[in-house]
Amino acid sequence: EWVRSALVFTLQNAKCFESEYGFNSSLSHRKGGLEYSGVRKSICFKPFSLDYIKAIKNKSPKKATVNDVLLGAMVGAMRRYGGDAIDDNTIMRMLIPVGAPLEFGANPPPEGDRLGNNWSFCSADLSKAISAKDSISRMLA
Repeated sequence: EWVRSALVFTLQNAKCFESEYGFNSSLSHRKGGLEYSGVRKSICFKPFSLDYIKAIKNKSPKKATVNDVLLGAMVGAMRRYGGDAIDDNTIMRMLIPVGAPLEFGANPPPEGDRLGNNWSFCSADLSKAISAKDSISRMLA
């Protein structure tokens, strides 16, 4: 049984998942023409209160969440940073960390069988948001 499991696991890593680029393709193919400039940038901003974010959320023309406001602001900063390189064909995906708390109930599994970190990542398509022309559309995309 373990041999079959190891073989399946090994073959799974060679297959494509969400994109057409496999893990075993050449580096030039995976880069897709992208070149790293060698320059990193850091962004600093003043702290803001949760009340400020909630006030923006509550003034939204449609129902929005705190996460919508924060993602909209982040995508707006990315759009501003990208400048003329951002257009209607820009594709943007982001891995967002999410909490996954578990309730074990009356019969919890043994300590060694439980998940250790209780969080994961969710892949989000932000292509519509980064192509939006104004901040309200960006927040609600």
